[in-house]
Order: sequence, then C-alpha cells, then structure tokens
Amino acid sequence: QTPLRREYRPDHPLAALASLSLHDLTGFPLIVREPGSGTRKACEEYCHEKRAHFAQRMELGSLESQREAVLAGLGLALLPRPAG
Repeated sequence: QTPLRREYRPDHPLAALASLSLHDLTGFPLIVREPGSGTRKACEEYCHEKRAHFAQRMELGSLESQREAVLAGLGLALLPRPAG
C-alpha cells in the first residue's frame, strides 16, 4: 500500500467510480507541494514508480493550501496517509 492517499472533492467526477488506478487520475490537475518537500518527493517517487504523468500541476507551499485548493475544485492531491 502506498504511503499516499488521493484527495479530491466529494463531487469530483472520480468520486463516482468504485475503483481507481493512479493512471485514472492523470487527466486531472495535480496539486503538489513545493520542491524540497518530503510530501512532494514521496509523490514524485510514487508517480515515477507507477509511470504516471500528470500534464497539469499546481505547486503550493503547504499541506493546508493543498487541501484548500482541492476543496476549491482546482484539482486533486496525493497526500500522506495519517499515521496509525
């Protein structure tokens, strides 16, 4: 299991699908953290490993700003799974 979880609005078109692969997400903008962020590094490594390429990206400086951008409908994010 990946240390990342996908996050998108409840009314996003992907929310209606029963199962998703990472490649199903690539047609939508990906909201990522700034260069040097551990979250961004984990996201890039995971996408590289799975050979998934997102043509559109939005770079933001905090986890909270990523969540706010998702809620605003600007794209989706791959965020760290909570510990435990």
